[in-house]
Amino acid sequence: MKSYFLFLVDVFSFKRVGKWWITFLLFAFLNLGMELVWGMRIELFSLYAIGSYLIAWLVMHHLVYFIPKLKQH
Repeated sequence: MKSYFLFLVDVFSFKRVGKWWITFLLFAFLNLGMELVWGMRIELFSLYAIGSYLIAWLVMHHLVYFIPKLKQH
């Protein structure tokens, strides 16, 4: 599972797709998961949605900068 996730990060690298597309995709999956698990629909501009966008962006920002460094060692 972890190698598959790393592969996805490689495929959707910032250089090819752009950070906002990745953030949007992550948020879309999060939104879908919330809807399936709890039956909630997250409004786009609610506080939870804004927090989700920030978390998704920070995670991708962290991964894109640190995964290449991990691969070098």
